[in-house]
Amino acid sequence: MPEATVEQRASQLGWKPQEQFQGDPEKWVPAEEFLDRADHVMPILRENNRRLQGELAAETAARKKLEGAIADMRDSLEAMKEYQSAETERQVKKARGELLEQLKQAKTDGDVDLEVRLTSELSQVDADLRVAEDAKAAEKAGKKPEQKPSGEVELPPSFVAWKDRNKWYGEDLRKTALANGIAAELRKDPANAHLVHDAFFERLDEELKAEFGTRGGSKVEGDTGGRPGGGGGGGKKSYAALPADAKAVCDRQEARMVGPNRAFKDRAAWRAHYATQYFAQEN
Repeated sequence: MPEATVEQRASQLGWKPQEQFQGDPEKWVPAEEFLDRADHVMPILRENNRRLQGELAAETAARKKLEGAIADMRDSLEAMKEYQSAETERQVKKARGELLEQLKQAKTDGDVDLEVRLTSELSQVDADLRVAEDAKAAEKAGKKPEQKPSGEVELPPSFVAWKDRNKWYGEDLRKTALANGIAAELRKDPANAHLVHDAFFERLDEELKAEFGTRGGSKVEGDTGGRPGGGGGGGKKSYAALPADAKAVCDRQEARMVGPNRAFKDRAAWRAHYATQYFAQEN
C-alpha cells in the first residue's frame, strides 16, 4: 500500500505525523505501525465493548426486576395494614352493637349499675371509632394523624413482656395475623373469662405452640398450619362459607395479597387466612 494511502487511512483513525504529534515523543509510531496496532487492538476493544454492553443490559434488567419485586412487597405490606385496619374497625363496630343490645336489656331490667358501666364502655368505644375515623381521614388527605402526647397511651405490661418473648410479632405478617385471630377466639369464649394479664398470654403461648410446634416459634417440618388432631380441618369454616359481601372483600384484596414477593404465595393460602380471621370474630 502506498505510503500516502497508509498515512491517509491512519489519519482517519487518529494518527498524526510526528511534527503534529502533541503527546509524548517516545510514544509516536509511524502510520504503518499505527494501522497494524489498530487492526489487532480494535477488534478486541469492540468485543470488550459488546461484552460490557451486554453485562450492563443484564444488570439493568436485574435491577428493574428487583425494583419491581420491592414495589410488590411494599404494596402487599400496605394492603395487609389496610386489611388489619378494616378488620379492627369491623370488630369495634360489632362490639358497639353488642354493647347497645346489652344496654337496652339493662334498661329494660332496671339494672342501674350495669347500665352505668355499659354506658361508660360505649363511650370509650365511640371515642375509639372517632380516633380511627380521624386517622383515616387524615391519611386520605395526605396528613399524618395527630400523635398523642408521650405516655398518654401505655401498653399493658403483660402484652409488652409477651411481645418481647415473641420478636416475630409485628414482623411476620402471617404469624401475627394468626396470633391475633387465636387471641380473639380466646377472649370471646366465656370459659376464658378468668384468663387475664400474664395468664391470658400463657394460654396464648400454649395455643401458638400447638399451632407452630414450638413456643411462639416457627412451624415444625411437615406442619400444614392447622390445629393438631383436625384431620379434616377440625370443622373450621372455609372461604366457601363466607357471606357474599365478605367474599367480595376477600376477592378484591387478592391482587395485592397474593403472588411472588407478596404476603401469600397463592389464592388458597390467602382465602384460608381471610376466612380464619373473619370467622374468629363471629360468635
